[in-house]
Amino acid sequence: MKNTILSQRSILIAIFTFLAFNAFSATSTGNEAWRILERAQMAFERGESGEALLYCEEAREVHTSGINAYIEILKKSLAPAEVRKAGDDIRDVYAVLEKRNDSPALAVFDAVQLNHPANFFGKSVTAMLVWLEKRLVYPEADLLVGKIYEGEGENKLALSFYEKAWKNRDMLDIAEEQYTLIYRMADLSANMQKVGAQEAYLLIILTEDPIFGKPGEESPTLRAMLRTLESEPTTDKFFSLYRHSNFTAYKAYLDLSHFYYYDSRKRLDRALPVAALSATIAVTRLTGALVRTGFEYVYSGLPDLFNRIGKNGELAAWARDNRYWDSFLVLASVLYDHGERIQALYLWNLVADNCPDRVASRRASVLAQRYETY
Repeated sequence: MKNTILSQRSILIAIFTFLAFNAFSATSTGNEAWRILERAQMAFERGESGEALLYCEEAREVHTSGINAYIEILKKSLAPAEVRKAGDDIRDVYAVLEKRNDSPALAVFDAVQLNHPANFFGKSVTAMLVWLEKRLVYPEADLLVGKIYEGEGENKLALSFYEKAWKNRDMLDIAEEQYTLIYRMADLSANMQKVGAQEAYLLIILTEDPIFGKPGEESPTLRAMLRTLESEPTTDKFFSLYRHSNFTAYKAYLDLSHFYYYDSRKRLDRALPVAALSATIAVTRLTGALVRTGFEYVYSGLPDLFNRIGKNGELAAWARDNRYWDSFLVLASVLYDHGERIQALYLWNLVADNCPDRVASRRASVLAQRYETY
């Protein structure tokens, strides 16, 4: 059975390599690799790990064969003296290839420039060829292979494929997938008790956020946010003044809040900035959700925000699943141990009285009662 599958795979690869060389469709190889990878994803979701891995390898080989075909077509077509005389400018070379009726090379140029116009390469044919050489890797396949091995409990193997995909992240067709990748590496590192690696991965996401800056060198905006938290008797002014819409980074901020507060002997100097930003993003996200469901909504405080979210079952479930309530609980805990006890008790009581999620509400109530006696 295995030999039959391998034989079928070899036939497919040969077919698509032939298509690429003859340029019947310069994008067929890329599209087919994606289709095979989609089949791998579906097999993975069905629990067919072996089949999913076979499809991943097939997709990788189709992708690599196609890119190699494009490179060979271009090298052959760029070799004649007439073409070389045109120089290195993509437009000039393309014009000469049109004059020569070089359909295979023109098809490759068109396929590449469909998503990467000439300016992406500095209008240089040489730069385009260098880029194609780099495109021989297929990080999407490595990402999925990592997920498959992680699902099978092969954590070290999974991490090696994630790291391989991360190394080639510039070649991802969907740039945002790098965040999926880095969160996978961070979560897996945490599961493997590699806490230093988990922190390092999450900080990669945060150091791209100008509001954050980096630990110990926070931005002026973040320092102003922290001064407001520390100087006001309640958190009302803080949540009225500040918004942050880096939703991609929310999980990193929240996970680091837990990491610095619970897992690293309460490193409060590190925990407070990330906890403040995670709660700010949560409010921004929740407020935006209400605006989309009712354009007349205007923020007027956390109690009103929480109550309105609670009246919409779908939004309440979404907020719970994205751990938005958790951000307020961890911020209050960090504030308390940081010395802002009045603010912490205020926030705990606010969550206890208004949060629509019973688990978060009960947790806040327990914490408020526990610390009010100190």
